Amino acid sequence: MDFITDLVGEISGAGGWFLWLIHLPTWTVAAVILAGGILFSLLCVLAVNNYVTQASLIQNNLVASFKLGFIAEIFAGLMAFFMVEAGTRYGNADTYVQVEAAAWRNLSQIVAEFPPEQAAAFRANLSRYADSVVRTEWPTMETGDESPISVAAFETLLNSWFAIEPSDPRQQSVLALGNLVVSQAVEARTSRFSNNVSNRIATLTWFTLLALVLISVAFNAFFGMHSLRGQLWMGAVLGLGIFVNVFLAFVLGNPFAGDLAVDPSPFLELAR
Repeated sequence: MDFITDLVGEISGAGGWFLWLIHLPTWTVAAVILAGGILFSLLCVLAVNNYVTQASLIQNNLVASFKLGFIAEIFAGLMAFFMVEAGTRYGNADTYVQVEAAAWRNLSQIVAEFPPEQAAAFRANLSRYADSVVRTEWPTMETGDESPISVAAFETLLNSWFAIEPSDPRQQSVLALGNLVVSQAVEARTSRFSNNVSNRIATLTWFTLLALVLISVAFNAFFGMHSLRGQLWMGAVLGLGIFVNVFLAFVLGNPFAGDLAVDPSPFLELAR
């Protein structure tokens, strides 16, 4: 089990095949995945027909249909889990970005209640932090990692906020409100990474899904038809239908990579 986990982790980890694929244009990614699925399905049909006659396959249809039904139930359950998980991850990633940026934007307005030099220092540090998130952290988040530059800017930003000293009861109340907003921003930033981080369980689940996808597509080759052309068409349609779901899960499961990555515009606005 450890060997499989390590092997799959090396294949899908930082710098692995998925980074190469996700960086291609979206329609190219779709073409690669769908064409690969259809080609695999057709090769399976041709390979089986090369060793087994159509008559034998047709006799096997009844038994094969029951077996395929069992495999289909397992595949449907795992694919449904993957689609929901991928969609949730993408939606959460966008939400955390919006929440964090909104919290920093509110703090930029709240800090106006304090002396101008303190407000100016905080806003300057906020601009540098937002710029570092867009320039250095968005690329590192493709693999769920933080950017050292962004981490340093984040710490400087927090220090500039906590360095503010209220001079009257009103400013004390404003500072207390600001501390709550800071907590929201920090929580959203933490959630942004925890939602996106890769782990061994997710890697093994992807490995299991792909194995089940290939088994489901290959099993179609053991159904016989009087027309080989018709069987090839059936295999192509089945491969297309299954690998469409793989494509969606792959794209949505990587919210900070590719053409459909979460938009960093909220931080771009803060950096201005």
